[in-house]
Amino acid sequence: MQVATTIQFRNTVRKYMAKKGLRCWGSYTNPSTKGHRTVGFMITSATPEMAAKIEKKLNKKGLTAQTRCTGEGYSDSLSGCFYGGAHTYIRGTCVFVK
Repeated sequence: MQVATTIQFRNTVRKYMAKKGLRCWGSYTNPSTKGHRTVGFMITSATPEMAAKIEKKLNKKGLTAQTRCTGEGYSDSLSGCFYGGAHTYIRGTCVFVK
């Protein structure tokens, strides 16, 4: 499996959201470890099941982003953070295209 680029991950999430008629409240990219980037989408209805479906779509293309749901009490095992705020996010670890 190849790590998805930030663009591939963003396009997959946006396509999934449009197909489901869901709204995204914004996204961001921040540096992570070893040259990777964390891409996050603020989605009020995000669930671990949604993250799994997005990851499955990436997997069908031979890609992975370790897609996960954080917020509303979800724990992000990659960063060790616990999110208890009012927002939920779909996050993926990607590579940045120069």
